[in-house]
Amino acid sequence: WQGDPPDPYATETYASARLERGTGERHATMRRLYQELIALRKQHGLGPDTNAVRYVSHLDNEEVVTLQRGRALVIFAFSEQPRRIALGLPSGRWRKVLSTWDTRWGGPGDELPAALSGEVTLQLPPSGAALFIRTNAGR
Repeated sequence: WQGDPPDPYATETYASARLERGTGERHATMRRLYQELIALRKQHGLGPDTNAVRYVSHLDNEEVVTLQRGRALVIFAFSEQPRRIALGLPSGRWRKVLSTWDTRWGGPGDELPAALSGEVTLQLPPSGAALFIRTNAGR
């Protein structure tokens, strides 16, 4: 805003800052996605672990960020265009457990492989993320 901050006691300020809890399909889908993520966190023991090793890498030109923490690997795509990326994965077999590109989350359809290992090349659709869990430590 420009100038003075809005009056926190004004009715207009309250009305403009109030969250609208949508009841539409988009909101219901987002709520189900959050519930699924919480369930996966519990199921795979992905709670807060301050000792977990974290690896974050980003491919600036591709607008992609990968995060590996313990047994979890997340690939985030921020581009508005499809991207083809090459990744060298940590050892093990990585099983896909969630992809926001899946139609059940409102995506265009998920075409990522069900499992990954070693050096891989992926075609990522625009704007989304996928969660993989390491199923074993060997290749």
